[in-house]
Amino acid sequence: MSKNPTKKPFNKNNFSKKNIQTENQFLEIHPASKSHLIKGHPWITTDRYSLKFPPLPFLELNLKDGAQTHYFSFIHDPNHSKVKARVWKRSTEKPSAKLDSHSFQQDLKVRVKEAILKRFTKVDAAFKENPINFWNRENVYFFFGESDGLPGLQGHWLGQSFIL
Repeated sequence: MSKNPTKKPFNKNNFSKKNIQTENQFLEIHPASKSHLIKGHPWITTDRYSLKFPPLPFLELNLKDGAQTHYFSFIHDPNHSKVKARVWKRSTEKPSAKLDSHSFQQDLKVRVKEAILKRFTKVDAAFKENPINFWNRENVYFFFGESDGLPGLQGHWLGQSFIL
């Protein structure tokens, strides 16, 4: 087995500002992805970097922006053709724990409930001012993706059906 002379051995001290740390792995992300994430973009799209992400359901990302460190937790979908990772959490404070299945499920329940309550609180206020029958509407969003902290997920009442 021949060694690749251009491949440098891994050195934790050379950790780049644009690397994702996962379980015992460091992966490079595209420089544009780094910039977009820091500015608030909610995804990492398919590129030559993201195609190398491990097939884990959750990824963690720490990015340096000057003296500031940004911490991200992602939902990872290795099979999606366009979006490989969706931001689930972002913070400038180091998280106390990594995102896992249990914490994801707990967060998901809370976010769905908050999104629905947000809409129905507004509906109740509007209903008092202009009494119309809200439930006769044919089209109602219960939650709507990234705007409700639920990346890639929509809950939509359409006619007699609820579409997820």
